[in-house]
Amino acid sequence: MHEAEILKYVLIVLACALPFALLMRGLGQSTVAGYLVAGLVIGPGGLKLIPKESIHILAEIGVGLLLFEIGIELSIEKLVRMRRIALGGGALQVLGTTLVAALAVYALTGHLYEGIFVGCAVALSSSAIVLKTLADRDDLASPHGNAATGVAIFQDLATVPMMVVLPVLGAGAGFGAAALPVLIAIAKAAGLLVVLAFGSRFLIDPLLYRVGRARSPEIFVIAVIVLVIGAALGSAVAGLSLALGAFIAGLLLSESKYAHQILAEVTPFKGVFQAVFFVSIGMLLDPQWMLGHMGIVTVALVAVLVGKTIVCALALVAVGAPARVAVATGILLSQVGEFSFILIDLGRRRQLIDFDHYQLTLAASFLSMAIAPLLIANVRRVLDGLARLPVVGPGIGGESKADAETEAHGLTGHLVLCGFGPIGREVEKFARKHSVPHVVIELNPKTVKEAGARGVPIFFGDFANPRVLEHAGIRQARAFVVTAPDTETVRRAIQHARTINPEILIVARARYHGQATALVKDGATDVVEEEFQTAVELVARLGLAFGFSRPIAVEDMMEQKRETDAEADGVAIASRE
Repeated sequence: MHEAEILKYVLIVLACALPFALLMRGLGQSTVAGYLVAGLVIGPGGLKLIPKESIHILAEIGVGLLLFEIGIELSIEKLVRMRRIALGGGALQVLGTTLVAALAVYALTGHLYEGIFVGCAVALSSSAIVLKTLADRDDLASPHGNAATGVAIFQDLATVPMMVVLPVLGAGAGFGAAALPVLIAIAKAAGLLVVLAFGSRFLIDPLLYRVGRARSPEIFVIAVIVLVIGAALGSAVAGLSLALGAFIAGLLLSESKYAHQILAEVTPFKGVFQAVFFVSIGMLLDPQWMLGHMGIVTVALVAVLVGKTIVCALALVAVGAPARVAVATGILLSQVGEFSFILIDLGRRRQLIDFDHYQLTLAASFLSMAIAPLLIANVRRVLDGLARLPVVGPGIGGESKADAETEAHGLTGHLVLCGFGPIGREVEKFARKHSVPHVVIELNPKTVKEAGARGVPIFFGDFANPRVLEHAGIRQARAFVVTAPDTETVRRAIQHARTINPEILIVARARYHGQATALVKDGATDVVEEEFQTAVELVARLGLAFGFSRPIAVEDMMEQKRETDAEADGVAIASRE
């Protein structure tokens, strides 16, 4: 392909992605859905603006860029810290989903390798969609957000052995015949990993140190690009994929002391990486085939969404996650992911998947990603609906019989404290010291067990659930304090608490002014803004250096805030008294 054609096609991709991304944002959906639709429109099945032979080149470029960005954002330290959920639950989810899907495909087609390819592809979820949508909704800190993040990290890492082993499987070959090529591929990948790890420590870090001393952002970016392209080419020379090399390069750089700066330089291009990749994926799908086979596509889509939700939920329950968190995480990860399309395409190239099965898998995967943002945005509504069912309702509803026994019976005029993190623990210490009757609601079972053993009046439950608030005696409580950082959960908790007890004092935390405004509208009496409190402390300490007493400095800041809030909102966000 001539270089001018490459630029022309990249221009078409980005120019067409823009209006569809704007449309989806206007509808409150993820831009990823817009990119996928843009691919459908401009691809061979639509306006034919880009020829078929060019699609795979764009897809290779897009997937290489995207995998590098995903790799550098992965945190091995976070994976180890969340090992129970990420390693235990993630491994069970990937193996379980792969096995179930592979057996289902094998039962329908009689082709074992096709089942393995499809099973591995279906087992993976879209970390780009899940993490971006959760971040947009400020939901990453929620229990199901943390669990989804841990499992997604494991899934991304699991693609490395998949991308190494699956391409060497041959149509019609037995496992014995495939054993040697698999071992050779694993040895190549291990060798590449060792070379890159060695180079990262003894070559890349010294290089980036010298580049960093130049204090030139453009030189730093050039150095990073050289390293990524070099790793991708090294992977290709070893007989592996370019994308795998880019991913491993990002993964190794994520552990570098320069990772934060690299990520800062790459982040502005993150949207471009995603746009090129997802638009190219949309172009691979044949819309005429999908519309002509909509019945079987719908069945496959439902099977993927429901099957993955169930397997993931069971996997997380098996490692000790609460049922409600497990089901929520299963819903979050029920779609098919970016890496899946790479594996599906590998199956097509190896002729392990015929055209109809390829298009069916592609269509179901495409639609699962398109509706994923809508599912994620409504995960709590889905849970509330499931909680009303007779069989699964009690577990998903957020409390168990043991929790109900710790209900705040007999308490009146007490404090209901939600969240037992660092801030919640300090509030509880104050209440205990001054003999304020109180009860704590926490969704981490380990924290509940440990704190309960120390005599803390704590029970397990989702404080955004009105039934849990009733167990805490919210009707008779004098004050309701929410210390959790998960804004959506906090808003729902405040709304329920205000509805159940209109006279209760509600105090919550917010990271910034916009969140504080929303919480006050939801019914909070007082909101502590983290940004403003930090500013107050800074000014108070600065004032001492210039001869102002702390009370004068603090009062001056409070007066300025009252004036600013009154101008911006018409009311001061201080108190509803």
